[in-house]
Amino acid sequence: MIWMTAYDEAVACEQVVSLGRRSARERVAYLLLDLFHRLRLRQQDPEGIQAVDLPLTQELIADVCGLTQIHVNRTLKSLRKDKLLELKGGRLHVPDVDLLACEAKHNYNTFTPRPLL
Repeated sequence: MIWMTAYDEAVACEQVVSLGRRSARERVAYLLLDLFHRLRLRQQDPEGIQAVDLPLTQELIADVCGLTQIHVNRTLKSLRKDKLLELKGGRLHVPDVDLLACEAKHNYNTFTPRPLL
């Protein structure tokens, strides 16, 4: 129980830091990478998966990242253009997780997210 509380506090702290220190592009990349990892953990062979179902709207992404919907739209276009991710039809495809992690300034090797319930 103590570990779960400490973990939740660390996640909340990371989210606050993300809002204050990351650019819009980094915020969106971080959010999508974090969700991608969490959803991959639900699969039998998480390392081989490059795409997950993620039925998020741009409005929801904007709310979580503290951005406007228009800014999220532009940011997603930019990430697509750079071939870092593809979010289409409720499916998130990440061709190179390391590149997206670098863009998001996320060291996912030292942080293992708790899977979604």
